[in-house]
Parts: sequence; structure tokens; C-alpha cells
Amino acid sequence: MTTEFTHRHPTDGNVSIGTLSSQYSDALDDIANQYLAYIEDKTATTHHTYYTDLSGTLLTNFERIQTADYWQGLRVGAFDQPNTFAVIMKNMPQMNEVYYSNPKPNFENAPLYGAAANLIPHRDCILFAFPGIRVYRAIISATNGNNDTATEFINHGVERRLNRGDYMVFDFDRTLHRVKKTGQTATSRVLLKLHFLVLDMEYAHLPCVWVYVKFASACYVVYYRVARYTEQIGTDPKTFAGFFFGILWEYPFYPRVRQGAANVYLWLVLRRAVQLVDAPLLKISDLQSSSVNLIEIAMYSVLDMAAIYFCIVLWFWLSYLWQKKIYILQKKINDWRQSI
Repeated sequence: MTTEFTHRHPTDGNVSIGTLSSQYSDALDDIANQYLAYIEDKTATTHHTYYTDLSGTLLTNFERIQTADYWQGLRVGAFDQPNTFAVIMKNMPQMNEVYYSNPKPNFENAPLYGAAANLIPHRDCILFAFPGIRVYRAIISATNGNNDTATEFINHGVERRLNRGDYMVFDFDRTLHRVKKTGQTATSRVLLKLHFLVLDMEYAHLPCVWVYVKFASACYVVYYRVARYTEQIGTDPKTFAGFFFGILWEYPFYPRVRQGAANVYLWLVLRRAVQLVDAPLLKISDLQSSSVNLIEIAMYSVLDMAAIYFCIVLWFWLSYLWQKKIYILQKKINDWRQSI
């Protein structure tokens, strides 16, 4: 028995939802127990460990699942048409990981920072479009007791709450999805994330096809490692660097923020252009469009945007430090009152 795609969409790619055979239950239980014991801060929103950093039975159990023949079913219908076939299917262990997820109740109403990349509507990668190549992500739950946290595939019109052995597979580049939480208590989950790159059989005739596949795979690995690193720093931030990356991960997801940033940048470009030609606003049409002027305008406008962003991050960080000091002071006052 192998996996198969259960939902298809012309622009959002293919999705597979199902449950692994019970023969993997012992491996999943062991992974869950070991990894939960490994997590020091159970209140953390997310935490991850790459497969390449695992050891002992945690490693062997993970390998048992990621190398299972079960995933070979992803070769069939992996591309736009149901009758397509992947002549090459490459496991991507450098991207595979064990993942601790603990979204807070009503998380949509609070700043998410780096966790936004996992919780609000998003696609996991929007950078690449290698002809004849698809990358699929498989998420498998190693824990039970999940009654209120679901992953929704928005354009497919389907969602699923994952418990031990349940899995979902979706297109890493195309599938729009989000996490939904309805309960008011914490529901921590341990998840396995696997990644597979597949090549359409129509591209098998390409010269040096394995070089092409390895190059595409390397691009995804580098992207994911950088993205995951900055995302982890920006989740539950406590330092300037944490807020720097956390704000970058969250707020660009919102259309109003993107539009506002674009408007500010255009205003800075306009302001720099006026300064360079030393002309009043009504005579901007007299601006000479030399390449030197255009480069200078663009460069200084980018620097202006960077300075503005630095000030925004500084404000968030200082506000956090101030709130932390107030919390500590209030706690000391309460402790003092109780001791009287």
C-alpha cells in the first residue's frame, strides 16, 4: 500500500491526506516521547531539530519513516495531470525535521513574529519554478490528543486535525494553507516533516539530468535552512535580532503593510529625486533620467527604508524590555505584599 493524491487543484497543486499503517505506531510513539522530553520550554510556540542533528533511536525511527516505500506513491500523478509520473523521486534529508508546534489560543489576535510563517495563510516557498520539478512536503503527527488544531488547505476547501499516524502531503511551492485553532487551552504537537523532490518523466531525456535535479535540490535546501534559521530567531523574540527577523517574517504577510511600505518607498524616491535635481515638486518632470541619478536615488531610498525599519525594530524591542521591567516590578510588589 502506498500514498496517493486525494485532492487536486489547477494552481494550488496536489494534496494527499491519510493515515500511516499501524506498523509505524511504535516508532512515532518513541519519537514523540523522546522529543517532548527534549523540549525544555513547553510554552514555546515552535521548536525544530533537523534530521541531520538527530541521534540514537530518535534517528533510526525517523529514518524508518522517511525511507518507507509508502511514499513512492507520490510518483503517480505528481504533476498537473493525474496520469503523470515522476521518473526521479529524491528524498531531501537536509530539510527533514522533527517539529514541536504549540500555537496559543486566539493566536490570530496577538503578534506572531517568526511563527507567522507557520500559522497564518501562506505558501512555504514562492521563489522557485524549475520546469518539470515539484517538491512535496509530508507532515506526519507523532502525538495524539489533538482536538482543536487543524491545518486548512484554503483553495482546496479541506482541513485535517492530525493525530498519531495521520499525515498530509502538499506542494511546497503552490499550496496555500494555514493552521486553525479553536480551543482555549494549549495543544502541543510533535510532527515529522519530510520533503521529496520529483522529476516529470518528460524531462528524463535532458542531458545531465541529475545535475539539474541536484542543483534544484540545493536551491531548496539553502532557501529552507536560511528561512528556518531566521524564522526560529524571530519566534517568541526577546532580543533585538529576534525582533528584527520576527517582524520581517510576520508583517509583510499583511497586504496593508506591504502597500504602506511601497507608498513610503515611493515617497522616499520622490523626495530623493527632488533633492538631486534641486527642483521644486512641480518641476519633477525636469529630472534627468541618467543612470547615475537613478542608481543614486534607488540606493539612498533603500538606505532610508533600512533606517526606518531599524527604528521600528528598536521601538518593538525597547517596548518589550519596558514591559518586562514592569512585569518584574509588579511581581516584586506582589511578593512583598504577600510577605507582610
